[in-house]
Amino acid sequence: MSKDSVTVPSFHPAVAPDVTKQPRMSWLLGHRPAVRVAVQDVLSAIVAYVVGSILLCIGGAHGIIPVWISVSLISAYIVCWGTVYVLVRSGWSQRLADPHLTFVRVFIDLGAMTLAHALVPIVRGATLQLLCAMMAFYMGRLNQRQILGTSFMAVCLMLATLLGLWLTQPEHITLSVEILNLVMCSVLLPIAGFVGGEVYRIYQRSAAQRDQLQLTLTQLNHLSTRDSLTDLANRRHMLTLLDEEIRRQRRNGQTFCIGLLDIDLFKLVNDTHGHPVGDQVLKGFANLATRSIGAADTLARWGGEEFLLLLPVDNLDQAHDALTQLHEAVRRHDWTQYAPDLQLTFSAGLAEHDQHEPLDALLERADRALYRAKQLGRDRTELAIPATSHTDDVPMPSFEPAAPRPCPDAPPPRTSTRIAHPAWAAPTLDDAPPSNTGWLYNLSTIVMGHHLDMRDRVRLMLAAMLGFGFWVITLHLYAIPQGLMPAELGYFMIAYMVLSTLGCYALIRSGVTRAWRDPQIAQGQLINACLIGVVCYLHAPALRAVLLQSMCVVLIFGMVSLRPRQTRVVGITAIALMMGVLLWQLALPPANINLTSEGMKVALACFIFLQISVFSYNASRLRSLMLRERGVLTKAVETVQDLLVHDTLTGLYNRTHLMSLLERERQRAICSQRPFCVAMIDLDHFKRINDSHGHQVGDAVLIEFAQLSRDVLRDIDVMGRWGGEEFLVILPDTEPGPQCLMGPERLRERFASHTLPGHPGVHMSFSCGVADFRPDDTLAHTLQRADQALYAAKNAGRNRCMLAH
Repeated sequence: MSKDSVTVPSFHPAVAPDVTKQPRMSWLLGHRPAVRVAVQDVLSAIVAYVVGSILLCIGGAHGIIPVWISVSLISAYIVCWGTVYVLVRSGWSQRLADPHLTFVRVFIDLGAMTLAHALVPIVRGATLQLLCAMMAFYMGRLNQRQILGTSFMAVCLMLATLLGLWLTQPEHITLSVEILNLVMCSVLLPIAGFVGGEVYRIYQRSAAQRDQLQLTLTQLNHLSTRDSLTDLANRRHMLTLLDEEIRRQRRNGQTFCIGLLDIDLFKLVNDTHGHPVGDQVLKGFANLATRSIGAADTLARWGGEEFLLLLPVDNLDQAHDALTQLHEAVRRHDWTQYAPDLQLTFSAGLAEHDQHEPLDALLERADRALYRAKQLGRDRTELAIPATSHTDDVPMPSFEPAAPRPCPDAPPPRTSTRIAHPAWAAPTLDDAPPSNTGWLYNLSTIVMGHHLDMRDRVRLMLAAMLGFGFWVITLHLYAIPQGLMPAELGYFMIAYMVLSTLGCYALIRSGVTRAWRDPQIAQGQLINACLIGVVCYLHAPALRAVLLQSMCVVLIFGMVSLRPRQTRVVGITAIALMMGVLLWQLALPPANINLTSEGMKVALACFIFLQISVFSYNASRLRSLMLRERGVLTKAVETVQDLLVHDTLTGLYNRTHLMSLLERERQRAICSQRPFCVAMIDLDHFKRINDSHGHQVGDAVLIEFAQLSRDVLRDIDVMGRWGGEEFLVILPDTEPGPQCLMGPERLRERFASHTLPGHPGVHMSFSCGVADFRPDDTLAHTLQRADQALYAAKNAGRNRCMLAH
């Protein structure tokens, strides 16, 4: 991204999109963008029910599920989701606070799972997986509290279903297995809820960051195209507009004119009334001119007290009428509101662009016409010599301001824009380290570390350790004693989980993995967890439901810990492992397995794994996009801050930032009794350089002076552009008296002996006034003393430095 400008996307009329074209699949999704987004969200949820209905049909066809149950459940799905679709597709839901009907869909999901759990025994093991898939789907849509509330509601419904089955059909359930399923559900779902809270924060931060990026780019575009004092277009932006006008003229032949305006005797205004009054006069002139010109005309601050007016008119007479009106408006305006007895006029040079004329030549003709207006007495507009003429001696008519024409309506002047502090840059409660609260703080520091990145990595590792820890306790205290898993395999798995988990924690906490591509070792840990789950699935049939739910939770962890490519690797690995389980079971004797039942279970598990992997991939992509946008936003903020404090031409500090630095230096001088001085510098005869050699040479002089000041002045000295050809230097730790003249004198001698590259005939020098700051004085008075010393140096013959009294 360039510091100088921001490219704003635009459409050429020839390739502009056809707004009359109907959006695709409008019969299904609707026409309104908000309705289409909501309908797409609903349809993405219906996909799971379509797959579930297919499995119910297969189960009914093979006698695994009673037909009446399959028909009843499918009918209930159609009625509920058909109603939701109609409400969303019709746009009725847009009047609600939740146009996607998220909570209605959550209740439908919970009700469907509860019915399936109660009526379909083969689905009971998959209910836990479906709950995980449902939570993964709503992550980003619900915050952590809402997800935990949904989890609590799901556990309560499962408990109620278990009690109902135990009271009505105790012979159809294995109580120990159902209790284990319920306990694991009550533990694993909150862990998934923790991950859901992280995902929701990612979505919220991404949305806030995207809004901040848009705001910052808008501010950057404003600052890079507007003058900070007058809020007119700046010189850079005006050059862009002039290039566009030239291309338009070559395309359709429509001509345009430019007027180069210069406020008469503005230097005298600054010298007599001070720079603050001069700034108010410039802003007043800019506001008055903006109201006076036509809506299609564009006024820009060209430099100092010079302005350039772009007039896309048909002929030179219309352009002259516009300047005549502006002359009259300036004459009638009450300038005494800024200073007593103040009167203001301006001179202008007007030029019409020839179709084959370069921009530099057009600007030079307007500049010469302006110079001629100054020589002929000011307060007038002079026409430039036509581009086809090659002599400067041809007398051109001059125009005195005539009667004004009616002023067209124009928009009010723009107000300046201030950069907002990015919300993402400030630490949030989740990002900030814990406050010092005694032993709790010390314990959290020992476990998680000080650095924020380290704490984020360890926090997710601790959540994973909680899940493994609960499995260790469950195997040791329940599964192995109840005979749900072989003892040898159970204790081997306990040892393996403890060692692998502690080993990963040690690597992460020690910082060894900080430089790794995957500092959380997330991909390896998740694949390892899936492998553990598959091994236990093969040897502990009674634990298959909770094992599959655990694998779902493992895949959910990928939402906040994996890169997009890694989520695909882990998802494919989990699905491949389940397919391997099915192949392993096919190799067993047929008497030991119901292929249809096991095939449906594996197919459902693979579909749920695929769904969660897709959700995880989308969340990972969002995190990656957010990181990239954060980089863009950081650069944009830096550029905005640079534009706020630096002058765009010289790269020195601008006047606004200089005032803040002066205030800081004043406070330091008062508190620490450390002296400082200020030097006010004005380039001698700079107006003559502009008039004789053109503004491009004048800009080169300013840039060259800024570079010399960096080379000559001390590192602690602060140089800034005060306005036009005036500069201010802050000289810290400088005693009053002859010492404060040493730095400015070195710079003056170097500048006077320096030759502008490519322009040996340009003579350069400056005058300078230096004043020391006194603790009992104000900054305004100190600057006034320096300005008076500068004025004395000018009267004494220029090219010298003088000390204020």
